[in-house]
Amino acid sequence: MIAACVLASGRPVLIEDTGLRDWLPVGQACSLSSDFGGSRQWRRAINADYPHHRQAARNIAEQFFSTERYCPGF
Repeated sequence: MIAACVLASGRPVLIEDTGLRDWLPVGQACSLSSDFGGSRQWRRAINADYPHHRQAARNIAEQFFSTERYCPGF
C-alpha cells in the first residue's frame, strides 16, 4: 500500500517482483526487480527522464488505486 501512496504523490517506485506484473503496468513509473543490477538500471532510466516518470506515476495511481474505482459514489 505504501507504493500506491508514493505513486499518488507523483513519484516512481521500484518494488520487488511478487507477481504485480499480472495486473499493474510496469516499465514507466513502476518497476519490478529481483536483483540489485536491475534496480540500478531502473534508477538510471528514471533519472534520464524524471518528469515523464513522475506523470506516469500519478496516472497509474489514478487508474489503479483511486477511490472511484473501488468505492464508486463514495
